[in-house]
Amino acid sequence: MKYIGNCKEWIQPEWIDRILNTDGDVSPLHQPHNQIGELPEQKELYANFCRAGYDKRNFYVNMYSGGKTKDVLDFNVQPPDLIDMTGKVWHWWFIKTMPGQLSHWHFDPHTVFCKNAERYCIALHDYEPGQIFTWEGGHLHTNFVAGDVFKFDYPHIMHGTANISMSPRYNFQCTVYEPGTIDNYDKKFYKKNQE
Repeated sequence: MKYIGNCKEWIQPEWIDRILNTDGDVSPLHQPHNQIGELPEQKELYANFCRAGYDKRNFYVNMYSGGKTKDVLDFNVQPPDLIDMTGKVWHWWFIKTMPGQLSHWHFDPHTVFCKNAERYCIALHDYEPGQIFTWEGGHLHTNFVAGDVFKFDYPHIMHGTANISMSPRYNFQCTVYEPGTIDNYDKKFYKKNQE
């Protein structure tokens, strides 16, 4: 991941308060029942993890997806100036990983369908030992501070997280891509949410 800069002033205290005090969508990372046309790579990855001994407890995160998750529907999040949105649109979400939670090795499937996609991660708090983010090549994401903006090496890079600290780990993530490819990926890649 490439460090882009810091946008600490962009972070809104009400975002942090809401994320820490609600559950968001307790989302399975592997959702073949919600997808239109499962990606074979993801299906095989999930099968390999099950063979290794993982079970359903290991495949959940707390997600707060813009325009979708009821806990953040009133958030009007605008991109920080550090992310170039020229001629592009975006999809954003917050992730919360509670102590003892993990998200297995995976890639974000929507990035495969977004033309010229770019993936970003913004730290919402300072790094705490035991809050692990790793990606291809054995890299570990540590020593960041609130507001640090990172760009993924490529949009569907393999990555995973674990939280063995005593505090929630939470961050902001987004995908920036060309309009007209998947303007509303929920409708084109995922079935419309049922209430």
